[in-house]
Amino acid sequence: MNKHFIRLLIICAVFAGFFPDPMRCIVEGPLPSAAKNTEVPERGRGTLTVTVMDKDRLPIPDAQITIAVLPTGWTDISDKVGRAHFTDLPAGHCKVEVWAKGYEDCSMSLEIKPERDNALIITLKSKNEFFKVQVKVVDDATSNSLSGAQVTIASGGSLTTDENGVAYFAKVPEGNAQVQVTAKGYQGASVIFEIGSERRKDNFLRDNSFTVILKKQRVGA
Repeated sequence: MNKHFIRLLIICAVFAGFFPDPMRCIVEGPLPSAAKNTEVPERGRGTLTVTVMDKDRLPIPDAQITIAVLPTGWTDISDKVGRAHFTDLPAGHCKVEVWAKGYEDCSMSLEIKPERDNALIITLKSKNEFFKVQVKVVDDATSNSLSGAQVTIASGGSLTTDENGVAYFAKVPEGNAQVQVTAKGYQGASVIFEIGSERRKDNFLRDNSFTVILKKQRVGA
C-alpha cells in the first residue's frame, strides 16, 4: 500500500476522533442507561419557603400550595403561621399555585435559585371584604339615643346597643346588609344598608356608620 495513502488514513482517523458528531451532544430528558457516564451539567437544587397571609398581614393556615415543574409537582399545606417549606426543588422556573378556603386563588411564576434558601410571601385577597360597622338607634320624637335595643345584621350577628345607643360590629361582609332593630316600647324596624369600601375613609366610625330611628308603640297597640 502506498505510504502516502496510509499517512492520509491516519490523519483522517485523528481528526474524526477530535471532532465528535454534533448530534450526539444534544441531551433532552433523562439520559439512557448506556449514556449515564456522559457528563451533563447539573441544574442544581434549591429550597423554597412560602408564607401565605391576608391583607392585614395575618397568617393563613391550611392553605394548599403547589409547586409545579413539569412534569412533576409538589404540594404542601401551610402551618399555623401560614408557612410551608419545600426542599430539593430543581433550580429554574416553576409555577406556584395557592388555594385557601374563603380566598381568591393565586398563581404566579417563580425562579428557584440553586444552592440557596428561596423565600416567597403571598398575600391572598378575601373573596368577601369585611368591614367594621356601627349602628346607632335613636328615638323618633326626641332623637335621644336608645340603649338596650337589639340590633341584628343577617351577615354579622346580633348585638345590644350601649349607653350611647350604639352597636359595634367588627366583621360585616361587603354588600347589602339587612338590619333589624327592636326595643322595648318601640315599633321594630327593618332596613337595608350598603356595606362597602367606597364608603370607608380614615375613620370607620364616620363611614360604615348608620342610624336607625324607632317610633314608640301606640298605647294599646
